[in-house]
Amino acid sequence: MTSLRHSVDFRCLSNFIYVCDSERISDELMSELADKNWKVRKEALDKVVAVVNEVKFITNNIGPLPEALKPRLTDSNKILVCCLCSLLLCKSVVM
Repeated sequence: MTSLRHSVDFRCLSNFIYVCDSERISDELMSELADKNWKVRKEALDKVVAVVNEVKFITNNIGPLPEALKPRLTDSNKILVCCLCSLLLCKSVVM
């Protein structure tokens, strides 16, 4: 009887596992997320959405991103709050 471990080709897993690139989640992006101008915060949030949507699995290699996104949940601009909630909901369903 062949064990399951021997019947799986582990090389194909590299096609499915992606690490969120910490270079794309830069200090500049973190400062844009905290900017006073809501349009700058929106553009930064759009960049975060693009990065997160490109990865299939999110690992713990996302640096300070969770702490930078936390204030956006209580942002004065409802568009930003809705955008972040949509991102979080979408990714939580995938996880």
